Amino acid sequence: MHYLDDILLEAKDFVGPVSILRGSNAKQHLKFASSITLRYSDAPNNEQAIVSIRDNDLVEEIASKSAEEDSYIQFRM
Repeated sequence: MHYLDDILLEAKDFVGPVSILRGSNAKQHLKFASSITLRYSDAPNNEQAIVSIRDNDLVEEIASKSAEEDSYIQFRM
Protein backbone atom coordinates (compact mmCIF):
# COMPACT_ATOMS: atom_id res chain seq x y z
CA MET A 1 0.00 0.00 0.00
CA HIS A 2 1.23 3.45 -0.76
CA TYR A 3 0.00 6.92 0.10
CA LEU A 4 -0.69 9.93 -2.10
CA ASP A 5 2.64 11.65 -1.37
CA ASP A 6 4.80 8.53 -1.77
CA ILE A 7 7.40 8.40 -4.52
CA LEU A 8 7.58 5.03 -6.29
CA LEU A 9 10.76 3.79 -7.97
CA GLU A 10 11.04 0.82 -10.32
CA ALA A 11 13.75 -0.49 -12.66
CA LYS A 12 12.51 0.29 -16.17
CA ASP A 13 13.77 -2.64 -18.23
CA PHE A 14 14.41 -5.27 -15.57
CA VAL A 15 12.37 -7.34 -13.15
CA GLY A 16 12.69 -6.05 -9.62
CA PRO A 17 11.01 -4.39 -6.66
CA VAL A 18 8.98 -1.24 -6.41
CA SER A 19 10.68 0.98 -3.86
CA ILE A 20 8.78 3.59 -1.88
CA LEU A 21 10.22 6.89 -0.67
CA ARG A 22 8.17 8.57 2.00
CA GLY A 23 8.61 11.76 3.98
CA SER A 24 9.19 15.47 3.58
CA ASN A 25 12.80 15.04 2.42
CA ALA A 26 12.22 12.04 0.12
CA LYS A 27 13.22 13.89 -3.06
CA GLN A 28 16.71 14.46 -1.62
CA HIS A 29 17.29 10.71 -1.70
CA LEU A 30 16.17 9.86 -5.26
CA LYS A 31 19.65 9.00 -6.60
CA PHE A 32 20.52 6.77 -3.63
CA ALA A 33 17.09 5.08 -3.65
CA SER A 34 17.41 4.49 -7.39
CA SER A 35 20.71 2.71 -6.91
CA ILE A 36 19.24 0.50 -4.17
CA THR A 37 16.22 -0.29 -6.37
CA LEU A 38 18.60 -1.44 -9.11
CA ARG A 39 20.62 -3.51 -6.63
CA TYR A 40 17.57 -5.66 -5.90
CA SER A 41 16.52 -5.89 -9.56
CA ASP A 42 17.83 -8.10 -12.35
CA ALA A 43 19.82 -5.16 -13.78
CA PRO A 44 23.51 -6.00 -14.35
CA ASN A 45 25.91 -4.71 -11.70
CA ASN A 46 28.34 -1.94 -12.66
CA GLU A 47 26.24 -0.85 -15.64
CA GLN A 48 23.88 2.08 -15.80
CA ALA A 49 20.19 1.32 -16.00
CA ILE A 50 17.05 3.44 -15.96
CA VAL A 51 14.77 3.77 -12.95
CA SER A 52 11.23 5.10 -13.41
CA ILE A 53 10.15 7.51 -10.71
CA ARG A 54 6.46 8.16 -10.09
CA ASP A 55 5.51 11.11 -7.91
CA ASN A 56 1.71 11.33 -8.10
CA ASP A 57 1.00 12.18 -11.77
CA LEU A 58 4.61 13.07 -12.60
CA VAL A 59 6.70 10.28 -14.15
CA GLU A 60 10.40 10.77 -14.83
CA GLU A 61 13.44 8.60 -15.34
CA ILE A 62 16.91 8.61 -13.82
CA ALA A 63 20.03 6.74 -14.89
CA SER A 64 21.89 5.01 -12.08
CA LYS A 65 24.16 2.08 -11.24
CA SER A 66 23.41 -0.60 -8.66
CA ALA A 67 24.38 0.31 -5.11
CA GLU A 68 27.26 -1.47 -3.42
CA GLU A 69 26.04 -3.37 -0.35
CA ASP A 70 28.22 -1.43 2.09
CA SER A 71 26.54 1.85 1.06
CA TYR A 72 23.08 0.83 2.28
CA ILE A 73 23.52 -2.04 4.76
CA GLN A 74 23.13 0.29 7.74
CA PHE A 75 19.62 1.20 6.55
CA ARG A 76 18.27 -2.35 6.26
CA MET A 77 15.29 -3.26 8.38
